[in-house]
Amino acid sequence: MTGEKGKTGESEPLRIAPSRHGGHWTVEDWKALDFSTEEGWQTAIDIFEDRIRGRFLDIVEAIQDYEFSGFAVMALDCLLIETLQQFYEGKAETPRGQSGEYFRRFLTRTSFGAFFDTKKADMLYSSIRCGILHQAEIKGSSRIWIKEGTSLVRCAEDDNGLLINRRLFHKQLECEFSHCVARLRQNDPPNEELRRRFKRKMDVICKVQPEAPRLGILAYGSLIADPGRELKRHIVGRIRTRTPFEVEFARSSKGRGGAPTLVPVPCGKGCQIQAYILVLDDEVAEQEACNMLYRREINCIGENSVTYDDERQRSKKDAVVIEKLQDFEDVELVLYTVLPPKDGVLLDDNASLVDKANELARLAKQSITKETFCSQRDGIRYLADAIRHGIQTSLTDLYKYAVLRLADDAPDLQEARLRLARHKGIIAEGNQ
Repeated sequence: MTGEKGKTGESEPLRIAPSRHGGHWTVEDWKALDFSTEEGWQTAIDIFEDRIRGRFLDIVEAIQDYEFSGFAVMALDCLLIETLQQFYEGKAETPRGQSGEYFRRFLTRTSFGAFFDTKKADMLYSSIRCGILHQAEIKGSSRIWIKEGTSLVRCAEDDNGLLINRRLFHKQLECEFSHCVARLRQNDPPNEELRRRFKRKMDVICKVQPEAPRLGILAYGSLIADPGRELKRHIVGRIRTRTPFEVEFARSSKGRGGAPTLVPVPCGKGCQIQAYILVLDDEVAEQEACNMLYRREINCIGENSVTYDDERQRSKKDAVVIEKLQDFEDVELVLYTVLPPKDGVLLDDNASLVDKANELARLAKQSITKETFCSQRDGIRYLADAIRHGIQTSLTDLYKYAVLRLADDAPDLQEARLRLARHKGIIAEGNQ
């Protein structure tokens, strides 16, 4: 249980944190919050801040001057790291077998990234976190100390452990927590996802039954940046995830001048990539969502007479088909489009990755026409957008560098796109 029962017995509401106003915050306080108001959000963040400070940070402050408090301090800090990462991920608990990965993400992707690389993060997890938790000792050559003039972390001389200045480590953890709270308090688009994940985790702590979104669209290509005006007005949230299938740049799109686009590929031909579930409002029916998604895929947005017929589409060769995922990432039904891979070279086991990347670059260059350039539907723009949204396939980096070489070693994809458009006479020299 994450809270405590009061002395009066089972009938007292579960306490979840000491309150800055005196007394305690309880699950009933959390359940009474109105998250449709900013005041409700700010009180929720007060509860979170009081919980973390009262249960972790204040405790460390009280004991860290004791001579032999190092293990206890690091144990609490490691516990807090995993807890905060769960809030960042929006997870009720660390998935089985992923504790090490959660530590690695926290130590390399937050402000701790200035001190930890993957090697050091893994070493802290195995030799300090697991050592203290499972054996009440630290492993290898790792040491915890408070020596003046020592850095927050460095590798031991035999490279078989870490030397951790626990005071500096804890101070950095306090800074990271303060930064997290500050981001939560800012009501702006960049922090919407963090707020949503924070609330999901606190709802679990307070036994609030989450309302699972009913319908969503899995976006893993151009749909992320441009869902089209029909779908866009029904999107009420985004959930970051990964595709449950492998994806690669393995199809030339007629609507993009033959540009390579991302499509599902057979197992072993690509990799799972970052994607987003575009959560739709509850008023959208499944068939209506299919119709809007289909019209967007075939460039018929707004033409209401164009509808999706699943049986008809599956009877065709090389046609858009809409597949479904049940209960995916806590969404009841997730729709996504599938087109078969079409580029032989890209699926040829005998072709090297470099050869495949060069073919992608050739197709991307070829896709730049006056029409695709002006509408921003050419292959280089598609690749740049994919990279901007964190999409990384086995070919992404090689493909990017092959494009840069084709554009006379351009410094970036934006400049490569402009250079190739100038070479083709689409824009005049000097135009941006």
